[in-house]
Amino acid sequence: MDGFTAPGPDGFGGIFFHRYWDVVSVDVIAAVQSFFQSGFISPHFNSNLLILLPKKEVTDGLADYRPIALANFTFKIITKILADRLSYVAARIISPNQSAFLKGRSIIDPIILTSECMNLLDRSCRGGNIAIKLDISKAFDTLDWDFLLRVLRSFGFDPVFVNWIHNVLRSAYISISVNGRSCGFFNCSRGVRQGDPLSPILLCLAEEVLSRGISRLVARGKICKIAAPKKVNPPSHVLFADDVMIFMQGDTSSLRALNRFLHAYAQNSGQAVNKAKSSVFLGKFTRTRETIIQHVLGIREGHLPFTYLGVPIFLGHPKPEYFRIITDKVRCKLSSWKGHQLSQAARLQLISSVIQSTLIYSFEVYEWPRSLLLKVQCWVRNFFWSGDPLKRGSTLLSWKLCCSPKNCGGLGLRNLFTLNRGLLLQRCWGHGIS
Repeated sequence: MDGFTAPGPDGFGGIFFHRYWDVVSVDVIAAVQSFFQSGFISPHFNSNLLILLPKKEVTDGLADYRPIALANFTFKIITKILADRLSYVAARIISPNQSAFLKGRSIIDPIILTSECMNLLDRSCRGGNIAIKLDISKAFDTLDWDFLLRVLRSFGFDPVFVNWIHNVLRSAYISISVNGRSCGFFNCSRGVRQGDPLSPILLCLAEEVLSRGISRLVARGKICKIAAPKKVNPPSHVLFADDVMIFMQGDTSSLRALNRFLHAYAQNSGQAVNKAKSSVFLGKFTRTRETIIQHVLGIREGHLPFTYLGVPIFLGHPKPEYFRIITDKVRCKLSSWKGHQLSQAARLQLISSVIQSTLIYSFEVYEWPRSLLLKVQCWVRNFFWSGDPLKRGSTLLSWKLCCSPKNCGGLGLRNLFTLNRGLLLQRCWGHGIS
């Protein structure tokens, strides 16, 4: 377990337990074993400190913050053990349509599938093609415990294991961090805590009901998949945590069947669709038909390009303007560091750990236009030599040598052209594409 995670209400982070394990090991092991033997957790042992992290730069209200629960490190040992046991089973239970928080699955897969399906929307078919982008409102915080426990029992988990999960959930108490001070001490009645290693897997198991429900509607002919070329089997949906994409034909009976299912799912699970943040993307329809679809779903029409899981989705070949949201983010980060008196070693570290990681997701999905790669690489090169992305500095080494491995005399930076091409080839290799 990572020793540098934020400490919980007791103030002891993981690094304390790592360093003084010879002193505290007996008590920690006894506490963990006691839970698995008795199933009981003291509320003080399972106390959490709630902090709010902004979702975006400008925040106007509580909806713009993400609540994160900081748990005591000793308690996280218990949830880590449960998560490790559960993850091996969950990967076999959860359908391939879900890609979040599971070993061997990647966030890139739903992005690629969404990109490909969006390019099929204009194919002619009876009823027309649509794609629905659903946002589940506060997916972690609204999950009903009784629903989750019923799902675990339905999947055949042992009653002892289900009881452990139940006790972990109901024994939680939360205090709120206000201006650095802990305020209040209250219990929870629903939801799983973000920041806990067990919670993401429990969320995926609960949302498997949503995934299998959509698949069952397709199998029973209640809704139809989008039209695709011969020998191509498009997905009916993809999920990543609270982001859901559904690909279907837009006849009225299918839309109503989907609406009924989503309403029933929300009533049972507590996870309602946030229609204000959801959108429907339409293929070739008349204006009247477009209005009917939006009215039946209660969701506004979306327009391409849009961003899904941080990567732009668009029609056709990549163009520089489609990636503006990413390049603007890179330029803003470089410009914000311009005024700081950073050493060249610090600039090197920022480029390696921050800038290149910002580009990686989209590099795995699209081959970027050459002109755009040249522009971004120029910003990075200027920032490294001068500290200003728009000002050319005195170069002491060729950029090719800077992008060479350290054991070859380089600085270990990555050439963006090579990185983009390499990540695309890696993705092809992983899927066995020749």
